[in-house]
Amino acid sequence: MSMPSDTVPVIYIPDELRQSDRIQRLVKHFESKFGDKPVFLVRVPGRVNIIGEHIDYVGYSVFPMALKQDIVMAVSLNTSPQIELTNLDADNYSDVTIDATNLEFPQPPQWYHYFQCGYKGVVERYCNGQPPLGLNVAVHGSIPPSSGLSSSSAMVCASAFA
Repeated sequence: MSMPSDTVPVIYIPDELRQSDRIQRLVKHFESKFGDKPVFLVRVPGRVNIIGEHIDYVGYSVFPMALKQDIVMAVSLNTSPQIELTNLDADNYSDVTIDATNLEFPQPPQWYHYFQCGYKGVVERYCNGQPPLGLNVAVHGSIPPSSGLSSSSAMVCASAFA
């Protein structure tokens, strides 16, 4: 899917990040994998709960705070019922093709399962039995994995926005 201009629309991404080497590398990675420019970018920050260890799940007050570290996705639609995922950190996260009409979560858990969770939630809520759209997605995260800074939550939310 092509954009009429040479720029990718970016909303609510700070100027210093929008013009950063990181975003430029993500867009170039997307272009090299999919042969076109992304239609839009998604950014979701990590977070930390200042008070408590996930006590928000049982009704207590917490003080969550968004972080500078984030998950960023470059996204476009494709004409197949496939989700094509690639990660800028290819040494740690391999590319994957997912059948959007039959989402599976085989064991052990993989990085792309978090993407599938957000995507599945949106499809189940809003597609009303219609076949889901295929996507091309390039991902990069600056949230350290398994650090307690909600990298998985950021990935789920970013995929829902995508």
